[in-house]
Amino acid sequence: MKKTFITLALAMLANQAWGLPGTPLTTTPPIEKPVIQPLSVDPEPTVVELEPGPAREPFPATRLLNTVRRLQIGPQSGVTKILGNKRVVLWTRGFDDQKVARLAPEEHTKIFTALNIPETQLVSLSQQLMQEYPKLPHEQTTALLGTIAIHPATTVQDRQVIEAWLDQLLINEKDVLARRQALLALALLPQVSDTTIATVVNVYEHSHNLWETFPVGQFVEYHATELASRPDAEALRLRLAAVQSIYTPMILQDLAQQEPPQPTVVAEPRQGL
Repeated sequence: MKKTFITLALAMLANQAWGLPGTPLTTTPPIEKPVIQPLSVDPEPTVVELEPGPAREPFPATRLLNTVRRLQIGPQSGVTKILGNKRVVLWTRGFDDQKVARLAPEEHTKIFTALNIPETQLVSLSQQLMQEYPKLPHEQTTALLGTIAIHPATTVQDRQVIEAWLDQLLINEKDVLARRQALLALALLPQVSDTTIATVVNVYEHSHNLWETFPVGQFVEYHATELASRPDAEALRLRLAAVQSIYTPMILQDLAQQEPPQPTVVAEPRQGL
């Protein structure tokens, strides 16, 4: 009897395995895979454009100090003259005025042509100026760094490095001549960071030296559109308006106009001036 029961059970399992009539198996219906329709148009590949920069080569360190000493600096417009042998003027703005502080790109090229510095050495030069700053004339060094930052060949990344260095100079430097040139250099940048805006406003709020804070007016004048379009524009305006300074009415007027001045092309220098 036991043997017969085992035989029947084995037969039923065999029928199920081969799909023969018997006790049906409980099966799961097959999963239907979604049909992916082909695109009618192939998608365009994503292209990430990197900002091209000139080839880089080292600036001769032996020329660093002499290069800085060849600069004459103006209080409203940074580098005003490049001197050659026997103090011959190789490049000049012609006069010192805030309205000519923002130069056309070709004028910045002329500055470094007069200094005999190719575009390929500008990054190396800027790095050496920042590293050797304690050993160099502070005012000229700061002005030259600002000129490199706005040179047409300087990439956004290299400009940001100089900008961050200028921000720190405004915080740590005790030399008012250098701080004033740093403010002007930041004013001349085509675009500035949140850190720079905060640093410049902080200088205006806490410095009581009118000679030092004069370039803050240029900063607002040149970046009025950028400042007015910020989410915190009203808060910035109120902070600037609260400063008790003879420059505040002019700053508020420039902020309201939002019309930065156009770059200026200067006249060719006369030799021997």
